[in-house]
Amino acid sequence: MAFLRELGTEPAKRFELSNSTLIGRDATCNIALDDPLVSRTHCEIRRGDDGRFVLVDLGSTHGTFVATTRIDERALEDGDTITVGATRLRFELPLKRFATAPLTITTETQRRRCSMASRPRSDLSEVGTISRTRVPSIRKLRPL
Repeated sequence: MAFLRELGTEPAKRFELSNSTLIGRDATCNIALDDPLVSRTHCEIRRGDDGRFVLVDLGSTHGTFVATTRIDERALEDGDTITVGATRLRFELPLKRFATAPLTITTETQRRRCSMASRPRSDLSEVGTISRTRVPSIRKLRPL
């Protein structure tokens, strides 16, 4: 699930994006902006088959910008600032913020695990022995 957040408004307006979200001044747009510098159908955000969101300018008069770069088409990343006319929007992909890289097991770790798994149970005693020595007790100190 992705969102656009309108910057500079209190309270901030938040728009949920669908597979195809039309942005413009016209009331039929999914996100209708009250901005005279925005074209009737200014731009569109499309969700691709790979799940990425792509911003496409639809031939607007004043252009569509990501950060300060005018674009015709561009894949969006979490946190990108989009400028449409005088309106600034931030692209938010909340799940992306919490995604982590997959864990990888080193070759050395895999080798150790495989060698331990193939050993007979009686041979594993050397792997993890517990020390049976007593820990010296700490005597209470008397106050002076």
